[in-house]
Amino acid sequence: GVPLSAFQVIGIILLMLGGICFVVDLSTLRMRGQFTRAFWGILVFNIFLLGADLYLFKHYAGTGISEISYIVSVWSLVTAGLFGIMLWKKPGLLLGKERVERGYIKAVAISKSVDAISALLLFRAIALASVSQVEAMESFFPLVLLVTVYISQRLFKVDIEENLTSPQLLSKIAGIILLCIGSILAG
Repeated sequence: GVPLSAFQVIGIILLMLGGICFVVDLSTLRMRGQFTRAFWGILVFNIFLLGADLYLFKHYAGTGISEISYIVSVWSLVTAGLFGIMLWKKPGLLLGKERVERGYIKAVAISKSVDAISALLLFRAIALASVSQVEAMESFFPLVLLVTVYISQRLFKVDIEENLTSPQLLSKIAGIILLCIGSILAG
């Protein structure tokens, strides 16, 4: 591998500090209450899962497999496994014995459609650049998300339950600035 430059090391440190701004209450310097052991366990699992998934695709992309073929192949197996677990845990849901609100089903369908488009774009980016470069650029996502949430809550009065009081908002803005600068330096 190629050794990291000083700018890349500084970028990685800024990315870590930016992440800390989101989990630590800067007024008390304590971790926010919602970040439980279960949360950290899920986060660590997701990091390893995503890393393995992206690097596995990068490997297969070199052999000529397309993004769509990879996603369909891998996630068909995952979906079948999750379907099997659901069938085992809640067979009544699939047999129509338990009611599910229609609005929920529509919201999930829209959400998963957007997720599928996002995955296709992510894997296309991975096919064109290195995994680390693409993931570093994803640190701009909190900026877009914060602006969207802020506009939704302030202008459209949509209750997204995001705490945007002054101390929280400043902490999030500081974290986003660190993430954005870090991603530029690390990328």
